[in-house]
Amino acid sequence: MRENQWWHRHVNPNIRETCATRRESDINRLPLHRYLDLIDLKSIIEKNWELLSARFPPEYRDNRKLFLQDFDRLNQLRNDVMHPLRGRRWDEDDFQFVQTFAGHVIKALEGDALFAYLQGEPP
Repeated sequence: MRENQWWHRHVNPNIRETCATRRESDINRLPLHRYLDLIDLKSIIEKNWELLSARFPPEYRDNRKLFLQDFDRLNQLRNDVMHPLRGRRWDEDDFQFVQTFAGHVIKALEGDALFAYLQGEPP
């Protein structure tokens, strides 16, 4: 499937529109996927759960709710790092969670049209 088809078929129109607006404001005009927020990736996976869930470890494959909760935790940790508040400390559990969960997501999407698209590979 050509990347443009994947983008239009599997990505929410509001997300596509936000990315297009951001690109219009950017002098570099990068590929649309470069303007996604992390939480947009969660939305894309959630919308395409039937297509992608089989690639996740059993604890997520069989428990969509847990996957979405953990993705929210990842996003919250990302927000805490990018928008720090005084007194917020990260512990080893936070770092281990990010490494493990992000690894699951990346591995699950490898070889998929979405992953290829997000990596900028040609269709």
